[in-house]
Amino acid sequence: MTTYKIDEKFIKDSIITNGKVDFDRSHAQKKPCPDYLITYPEKNPSYEITFEKCEETVTVKELKKLK
Repeated sequence: MTTYKIDEKFIKDSIITNGKVDFDRSHAQKKPCPDYLITYPEKNPSYEITFEKCEETVTVKELKKLK
């Protein structure tokens, strides 16, 4: 995350909250922890984030800057 000079607050408040889940590239039915790919912003995305959502934790797996 420091590579792109963004912090955890930006990821939570902007990318995850306002981004668009790409269900074609996510694994929403995966057990026990589905993973999701989100692009942000919705139009002309600049970031792509992949995270795994377990029952009690959420783990960021990958963050890519697209532009």
